[in-house]
Amino acid sequence: MAKTGIEYVCVAELDEGNGAYTNGFHVGPSAKFTASPSTNTVKDFGDNRAVVTDTSVTTGTISLEINEFENMACARMLGHQYDQEKDVVTCNANDQAPYMGVGCIGRSTGAKRYKAVVYRKVKFKDPSDEYDTQQEQVTFSHTALEGDFYTLEDGEYSIKAGFDTRDEAKAYIDKMFGIGTGAGTE
Repeated sequence: MAKTGIEYVCVAELDEGNGAYTNGFHVGPSAKFTASPSTNTVKDFGDNRAVVTDTSVTTGTISLEINEFENMACARMLGHQYDQEKDVVTCNANDQAPYMGVGCIGRSTGAKRYKAVVYRKVKFKDPSDEYDTQQEQVTFSHTALEGDFYTLEDGEYSIKAGFDTRDEAKAYIDKMFGIGTGAGTE
């Protein structure tokens, strides 16, 4: 199964008390979504050989390449102050990014062409600001947003659900993140 695309990157605030999501929204067009798990690899030896091996996921990193990182999304994902009327984000060294759920729709050539991919608990870091001068040819650049993902208390860290249609995958993410309804589900 080959992966053929990504769309509909969404985030929502995680309520750590009940595992539900609120205030979900579509981040905007995104060029890349990368999640890299870190594993805790431990071997138990007996009789001069490895008898048991544990390779459980402990944490990981998420990288989003966003075509245009809007000020509202920046403030909500990174815990900064946002003045909607003026479209101004004010960043303070004491700001704390909230834990978020992050999801996207991945396309593939498999039996279920659309995958709703959700990472349950993510904390993002402020991205680098990078602008280049326009030269003879226009070049496009994206905002690379990095974050760490963690396991929930029950050990869950991601969900990958397969669907036949894009609309089914989108509805799954919308329901989980409360997009369009104001309240998410676990």
